[in-house]
Amino acid sequence: MRYLTLLLMMCLMFMSPFVAVADPAKAQNAPALITLDQAVKRVKQLKTGKILAAETRQHGDTAVHIIKVLTDGGRVKKVRIQAAPAN
Repeated sequence: MRYLTLLLMMCLMFMSPFVAVADPAKAQNAPALITLDQAVKRVKQLKTGKILAAETRQHGDTAVHIIKVLTDGGRVKKVRIQAAPAN
């Protein structure tokens, strides 16, 4: 029984570097999260006007950034950006 335990421990020790290498590859394929600050900067680049408010809300299992913009025409528009882009 001791030999079986020792063999199992040695196998785990030698396999752990391969498992650690596989995890970063999975992380690269995962969608990148967009922070609220990044979403606000993106809206500033795309829209003219003044940013009135910015918040993140949960819609089901998806986080959505909502940015309110006062346009040059005096209207308030809401821009919605998903925190994690859809695959």
